[in-house]
Amino acid sequence: MLNFAINNEAIQGGVPIPLLTNNPNIGGIRIMANLSIPKNQSRKQDYIGRKFGRLTIIKNTNIVGHVECLCDCGNRKTILLASIKSGHTKSCGCLHKEQLRARNTTHGKRHHPVTKILYGMRSRCLNAKDKQYKDYGGRGIKICKEWEDVATFFNWAIDAGWKPGLNIDRKDPNGDYEPCNCRFVDDGLNSRNTRLLRVDNASGYRGVSFKKKNNKWVAQISINSKRFHIGLFETAIEAAKAYDLKAKNLNAGYPLNFKEN
Repeated sequence: MLNFAINNEAIQGGVPIPLLTNNPNIGGIRIMANLSIPKNQSRKQDYIGRKFGRLTIIKNTNIVGHVECLCDCGNRKTILLASIKSGHTKSCGCLHKEQLRARNTTHGKRHHPVTKILYGMRSRCLNAKDKQYKDYGGRGIKICKEWEDVATFFNWAIDAGWKPGLNIDRKDPNGDYEPCNCRFVDDGLNSRNTRLLRVDNASGYRGVSFKKKNNKWVAQISINSKRFHIGLFETAIEAAKAYDLKAKNLNAGYPLNFKEN
């Protein structure tokens, strides 16, 4: 009654004042307060401290509809609040990885693409009858001890970012298959990152050949299946260095003739 009397008196005096939040129903109509806090921010604030799946909402963000969360694994991530509330997002991504591992490291999953990648590595490095053996096992490329276990390799592959369409690639083409030297790339980068030279390459360097007409060494590089001329040089080493410089400038994973210090 006090709230009603105050508000009624204000109306009669022509001096409007903010309605109180605990106003009772008047004539079946409830008088609501005009709060200054934006509706969307108020709603996000209500969820701070609540836990959904592995995610605990810890604070608001400046991104519309998003909140910052702390996952049970210790990772922090900004996520769409609606996705959390609906149950579509239950973790920072760690849960999906664990489920993927569980589904694919059990018996009967031998045909999974990741497992096929491991079998292909083993064949190239261990099977002398494999047509690629001479370029891998035949020249001393090995697979690390820990990857003898399929489940261990599978777990590493998932954590390393494997996705359908990606293949394993060694950063150092002369190094072994091991976690510190391997990554997953598309076929384009994988095909470029190889130590092998054409059998008719007399220079011994990538992208370098001898041009009899000019009696000089020519440096060239292929980009999207098209060959581009870099220049003519007196020695094969000069041409090889020019190739390396161009390859580094392209920054697209081309193999180099000389290791960088």
